[in-house]
Amino acid sequence: MADSAHYSLIDRKVAASAFDFIDRVRNVRTVDELRAAFAVQAGASGFEHFMFGKVRLNGNELFPNLPMKVCPDGWYNRYLEQGYVATDPAAQQMAINVLPYTWDEVVERGKKIDVDQRVFNEARAWNMNHGLCIPVHNLGGLQGFATLSGFAPDMSQCTKAAFQLMAIYVHARADELAGQFLEYRGAPDRLTLRERECVSWIAAGKSTWEIGEILSLSELTVATYIKSAMRKMNVVTRAQLAVQALISGEIAL
Repeated sequence: MADSAHYSLIDRKVAASAFDFIDRVRNVRTVDELRAAFAVQAGASGFEHFMFGKVRLNGNELFPNLPMKVCPDGWYNRYLEQGYVATDPAAQQMAINVLPYTWDEVVERGKKIDVDQRVFNEARAWNMNHGLCIPVHNLGGLQGFATLSGFAPDMSQCTKAAFQLMAIYVHARADELAGQFLEYRGAPDRLTLRERECVSWIAAGKSTWEIGEILSLSELTVATYIKSAMRKMNVVTRAQLAVQALISGEIAL
């Protein structure tokens, strides 16, 4: 599973930092406090700007979570005025990506198909030389996202994986604090004991095979438990599963 391989790229120190952040912001009382906490975490990795929101991909509509935005107003206003969400190649990649990807990766792939690079060129004028896009897939009609950018941020695989975990949690927590409980977030079914065990080991960075060895189960059986847990938690990736299970209290750090 691609997401499993990606998750294993988080080393212990980086994973501990991500889960420590999630634990710290469990008790924040406002979206502003959540934004401030994330700004500190992002800044430590060289990300000076970020924005969370949702986009209706088939209609090219952007729904930013304004309290969760730290970026130059001039750039943000121009992005909306120019309707860049319809032509921004980084935004268009959200529908076909599960894992985080960088602007540089989009540019490199775009060289083969002459992709429109105006958005990237203009972003550099606002000191946003490099960016990271994190899709947050859901089961409704909106595609969640987080974008982070800076002059020279840390773009290591470990850092990208850690920010994927944090972005999933921040999205859920921001919606909760803002009272935006979307229709696809119904009350999840409770996980069984075996499902909780598997998810706990996912949160510890273990692969399906490793979990099977630990629990003396076949790899197929573990995969079945994980698939069932994903369905109950209304998520589509292992990273989302670990974070959603933490949010709902199914597992503990």
